[in-house]
Amino acid sequence: QGTADVVYVKDPDGKMLLINDPAARLLGRRAGDFVGLDERAWFPPDLADAIIATDLRVLATGEAVTVEEEVVDASGGRHTFLSSKSRLRAADGTTIGLLAVGRDISERKAMEEVLRAQQAELTEAQHLAHMGSWTRSTDGVGTWSEEMFRMHGLDPRGGAPSFDEYARYTSPADFARMRSATEHCLQDGTAYELEHEIRLPDGVVRYVRTRASAMRDADGRVVGVRGTQQDISAEHELEARLRQAQRLEAVGQLAGGIAHDFNNLLAAIRGYTELAREALPADDPVAADLEEALRTADRAAGLTRQLLAFSRRQPLHPEVIDPADTVDALAPMLRRLLGEHIELTTACGADLGNVRVDPSRLEQVIVNLAVNARDAMPEGGRLSISLENAISDRLGEGEEAGGPRGGAGHRRPCVRLTVADTGTGIDPAIMPRIFEPFFTTKDVGDGSGMGLATVYGIVGASGGTVTVASEVGRGTTFTIDLPLVEGPAAAALPDGRQDDAGSVVGGPETIILVEDEPSVRGITARMLRGFGYTVIDVGGPAEALALGDDVLRSADLLVTDVVMPGMSGPRLADLLRERVGRPIATVFASGYAPDPTLAQRLEEPGTAFVSKPFDSPTLAMTVRQALEGR
Repeated sequence: QGTADVVYVKDPDGKMLLINDPAARLLGRRAGDFVGLDERAWFPPDLADAIIATDLRVLATGEAVTVEEEVVDASGGRHTFLSSKSRLRAADGTTIGLLAVGRDISERKAMEEVLRAQQAELTEAQHLAHMGSWTRSTDGVGTWSEEMFRMHGLDPRGGAPSFDEYARYTSPADFARMRSATEHCLQDGTAYELEHEIRLPDGVVRYVRTRASAMRDADGRVVGVRGTQQDISAEHELEARLRQAQRLEAVGQLAGGIAHDFNNLLAAIRGYTELAREALPADDPVAADLEEALRTADRAAGLTRQLLAFSRRQPLHPEVIDPADTVDALAPMLRRLLGEHIELTTACGADLGNVRVDPSRLEQVIVNLAVNARDAMPEGGRLSISLENAISDRLGEGEEAGGPRGGAGHRRPCVRLTVADTGTGIDPAIMPRIFEPFFTTKDVGDGSGMGLATVYGIVGASGGTVTVASEVGRGTTFTIDLPLVEGPAAAALPDGRQDDAGSVVGGPETIILVEDEPSVRGITARMLRGFGYTVIDVGGPAEALALGDDVLRSADLLVTDVVMPGMSGPRLADLLRERVGRPIATVFASGYAPDPTLAQRLEEPGTAFVSKPFDSPTLAMTVRQALEGR
């Protein structure tokens, strides 16, 4: 008596001889009610059998045991007892019974269960957040959470590494920063936050953010450091890609501006050269020189088109197409281009969707990638081109080198074009630069460095994304996602079909020409006059608006640059239309692609677009189409 513990004594047969009052009260009976009985008289069979079996084993073997046992009280409530049981012997060694002492540990067990549940929730939360926790005492003893071991690719059974051992998992510079910050924290309690890399046993590098603060005892003395470590590899990668995208965007704007201005120069150079050639007899030796100058100007124009494609300002003519048709049509030419030492395979998935792209630009993308692949396999290899329906989480987010986009992208159906080779691969050091215009690893004269820049621009302008995965010595894979579109593909034109504009002709109509670049305005006016048109040329929107009403009413067509100081070409066209009170046929000229607003206007009859630099037949044909309402 005098104890809250349950105490009972059994005879050698396992029947109750004595039970104390706390035990009797728990079971809602008097102590004498239990004599000569066993647990089957007051417990459910499963609980009673377990207790009786343990007691009989102790009586038979003499083994002292401490076990957890479940019992039921008088009201039906269940309790867990920690019971110590031993055999009782007489002086001569004869077994005379069993003594059991039990303590109710139900509250402790409930608390342990709560703690286990909380620990499980904490472990899961750390796993979901990619964040582990750790401690380090002043004597160097440390603890790691389960997520810390998982993050570092280590087996928890090996224990947390010591501080000095941790040096093997990060760079010397990062470890030096960590050591310095930790020493300051232990000395004066200064909390710290660091971002650094960790290197896993398999060589994988991750980036983590470590936050730490001092642990203190009851007297406020620093006794250690505790902290968290979060895997921010995805965040680090996204930031790097954002910087790359911003850099490429800045380069693209610069490239587009240069290309636009260069197009104006080329328009004048090419136009005057063309007029000079036409003024000479065909057998004049200078005519051959001028022909070469024109061919050179055309090559320069091709280079500016590539720059504009990179900056997404190259005029595109998108159509709804089945991309499998493009791949199938290109395959024979690609085999000749690649050579016999490279195996080409193509695969197009079943029920492939349609995409809206400029067919010629899609061909250019595939050819550029195939040429790069060929150059990466000088000893031969395999190039595979495949198309499949897929779901992309990158569409609408931009594109850059280095692998799939992360983050919360919009999952959209797409057609995925994959171009994979078994070539030399791309050095990780240059991966961030591969889409830059004029960047190339080839020898001087072997490439312009515009191939991948052009791919980048065309895919982006088509609403798609391009990503790259490469391993040195094992090959490179370009993955292009293009938005899936509804509706049937446009019918292909028969081979050899010519545009239905008819022969290039002029006419007696009056044209107002608005161009702020004097050399371009001069050559354009001469071209138009050469086709018989009456041309009123002015140097900008203000001069055009200053023309008299009679002059404006006599005009049959407006030819205007799109981008001019003070006012855009489309705005000028609107104001002139209001002045004369009727629609005026309009040709917009620009070295940039039409923006969405202008593209919508081009759907109107009598409105056309000509891309700089242009030759005189192209200009004359476009003007004729606009005048005839086509």
